[in-house]
Amino acid sequence: MTTKRRMLDTLNRMLARTGFSLQRRQDHRSVVDAAHPMTRTLCRSASFAREPLALVDAGCSGGLDERWRIFDRQLRAWGIDAMSAECARLRTAERNPGVRYIDARLDMALVPAALPCNNPWPRTSTAAALAQQAHANRGGANAVRDNQWQEQSLSSRTLTVDALLEAESIDAMDFLKIDLDGPDFDILSGFAPHFGRLQTLGVQLEVNFFGTAANNVHTFHNTDRLMRAHGFEFFGLTPYRYSTAALPAAFTAGVLGPTAFGRVIQGDALYFRDPAGETGVCALSAVKLLKLACLFELFDMPDCAAEILLDFRDLIGRQDTDRLLDLLVPHLDGNKISYADYMARFRADPRGFL
Repeated sequence: MTTKRRMLDTLNRMLARTGFSLQRRQDHRSVVDAAHPMTRTLCRSASFAREPLALVDAGCSGGLDERWRIFDRQLRAWGIDAMSAECARLRTAERNPGVRYIDARLDMALVPAALPCNNPWPRTSTAAALAQQAHANRGGANAVRDNQWQEQSLSSRTLTVDALLEAESIDAMDFLKIDLDGPDFDILSGFAPHFGRLQTLGVQLEVNFFGTAANNVHTFHNTDRLMRAHGFEFFGLTPYRYSTAALPAAFTAGVLGPTAFGRVIQGDALYFRDPAGETGVCALSAVKLLKLACLFELFDMPDCAAEILLDFRDLIGRQDTDRLLDLLVPHLDGNKISYADYMARFRADPRGFL
């Protein structure tokens, strides 16, 4: 236990009766390396030159997440969005020839899923704020920033998931992101039958936390059921709160969106394959396992990446596994130590990680 932490604990005990506390950061002991050094090392050694990371981003307004740029020319990505002007802007700005932007509305050939009942969105302060801004003279950039896609000129082109995959000759999809503000569960249902053939490793989805118990509604319990049916495990959730218009809260992301307090209405759910938890022979190739380890690191789960490197060391067959493990180790009390030393500290005294 550090001197600083002892002082904080002592002060908090003294302040306990007053109802006040000195809040300390939850990650004060071990801090994940935001530079993602293991993934950078693998990319520098051209580990994915023959099999680039394949990404499909359904709802790509604003551009690809910066985490994917670490792969540089070892990335193939397809961004799909209904906003034609935004896709044109992204095409003009894009410097990676492996990244394409398609202006089209994704749709299902089948009957769409039922809309969630008891939708609290119209009662939120965010909905009220957006309605107040609807008639203002606001540029396209502001509409994109505040996720007001309804104000944009939308593409007349409609594609089913099957048609998209065929038209773009997408024969691999390591990661899928869906954020469409509406038909997300429909589109997920369209992609799901292709997960096995495309060897999909991870999926990030916008989920709703309202609706009925019906099995065809776009709500979290159905998303989770569908993902598990296709061999994925739930790994993470970023919840978004929205205050009611009866008592608005401060906006937290610099846009008219989630708020500091309020009901959890939506969230981004994260699913991955979990070969370390499966029995039998691993169905993933060495390159796929390395990609999965990179995905875990990119989404701040270096522990899961380390588990892949350890459990499948022989299958991966690299000579630098120990070095890769060292790169995954978080900073402990501000210091970077080796994987062997980090684990030795834990085994010697797990309470040292309190």
